[in-house]
Amino acid sequence: MLKKFLLLVVLIAGVLASVFARDFQSMAKNTITVDIGPTIVGGSLGIVDNFVGEDTNTSGFGIGAQYERQLLKQLSVAGRFAYLRASMGLSTANDEYELSDIRFSSYSIEAHARFYPLGEVFFLNGMLGFANMKMAADEAALPDNVPDVVREESLSFSASRNYFKLGVKVGWRINFGLRSGPILEPSFGYYGAVGAGSSLADSMADIIKEDFSDKYVNMLQNFIFVGGPRLSINLGWRF
Repeated sequence: MLKKFLLLVVLIAGVLASVFARDFQSMAKNTITVDIGPTIVGGSLGIVDNFVGEDTNTSGFGIGAQYERQLLKQLSVAGRFAYLRASMGLSTANDEYELSDIRFSSYSIEAHARFYPLGEVFFLNGMLGFANMKMAADEAALPDNVPDVVREESLSFSASRNYFKLGVKVGWRINFGLRSGPILEPSFGYYGAVGAGSSLADSMADIIKEDFSDKYVNMLQNFIFVGGPRLSINLGWRF
């Protein structure tokens, strides 16, 4: 009886392996996507005006691109590049003079591993990557008759920092084709980052007043440009 049961288990396992092997062979194994999540984040950076004050004008943009290769039916690896930038025009309280153009930007290079527990649909995503964030400002050209107290408010600086990143996400791959074709991949997760060297706030402590550095630079660094919650909306093609 035991021998018959073991033989049945072996036969079932063999049949399932054969089915999964044929199914995997017919799968589209390459996926290229463009992530508009950073674009949404960049576009929403205008809300910074509500916190900084009426003497700023903020805008932003971002984009991400990813290539994924299916190794097994339930396992894939991917490489991703992402870029995010924002600019803040700083002016006097009465908007009489433009003082500085402050720019924030970051790029990241990431390696991803995905596990599809149900096969091709929902996935768990682990990430290891590298990122760089830069802040810079240029003084605006002010007329000669501008009072010195106004001219002193103008900023000019440049600082950057490198980071190692770790992160996890959960997502859903929506196929619009039977085996290949267009896809939509919404996902959400959290990225953590460890910076190398001095923080951007510390690097600019002598240039930007302390309350700005402590209040905003670290927030931008830890929750928007490098780490923090991550929303991805990938649009792409499987082939």
